[in-house]
Amino acid sequence: MLGVYNYLSTRLLRRESSQGGVKSSQPELAPFSLFSSLPPELRRKIWHLALPTRLIEASLDFQNEQCGCCLSPPKTGKEDRRQLPVLFAVNVESREFCLEQYIPFANTYIHPKLDLIYISWLNADLVTPRPKFYPIQDQPLRKLHTIAMTIQRGPRSPERFGAFVSCLRCLGSPQEIQLCLVGPKLPSLFSTTAGFSISNGNMVVLLDWANKVEENMSQEVRSHVMRALEAEDAAAPGFSIPAISKRLYYVFSGP
Repeated sequence: MLGVYNYLSTRLLRRESSQGGVKSSQPELAPFSLFSSLPPELRRKIWHLALPTRLIEASLDFQNEQCGCCLSPPKTGKEDRRQLPVLFAVNVESREFCLEQYIPFANTYIHPKLDLIYISWLNADLVTPRPKFYPIQDQPLRKLHTIAMTIQRGPRSPERFGAFVSCLRCLGSPQEIQLCLVGPKLPSLFSTTAGFSISNGNMVVLLDWANKVEENMSQEVRSHVMRALEAEDAAAPGFSIPAISKRLYYVFSGP
């Protein structure tokens, strides 16, 4: 089992190695100068294979009856991991290809199939300095197959799953939702997917804790969430109820 801290250390070491900070044992690759001579359809396939898979946390808030993402400036002395995929800046063709593949979300772009969005809640009134609020338009979650979402109580919602339901009502329902809790920082957890928070630039890791206690807890939580969604469907006909993952995941977020 690979722990959170060991996992993060491994990721950082690999990044330093790729940037030249640590000598790599991999052989140096020969340059390929004929890419522009390839047929356009083949170049597009190569661009697609080069697209990354990312976990992206978005801390949402509700202001003036609008749902939006809160973005804080980078903290002094800490690495800000918020960045677009490198293909956005290779050349004109790669950027045009990315703009076809990605959809706008708050102040960034996400891929509807390759990226996994993790939705959390933030009360921007309590954060100093107050983060910038980006309203989210056009129900982008409807275009996504799967999202991850915290089931913690939203700071502006009196109901247990009020923020959860309001988010889907405002931003649309994906096909499936993975239920998440902010997990304990224990080295016995298995890290599955890593990425970053567009809200503060921190690293975010999706964790999978597979044991009987968590399975029983997942079933109980799932039944509560489904009742809340079914109540919303009865109150607002046409509300799309997504499939709820049978597994309960944890999220680690940190610098």
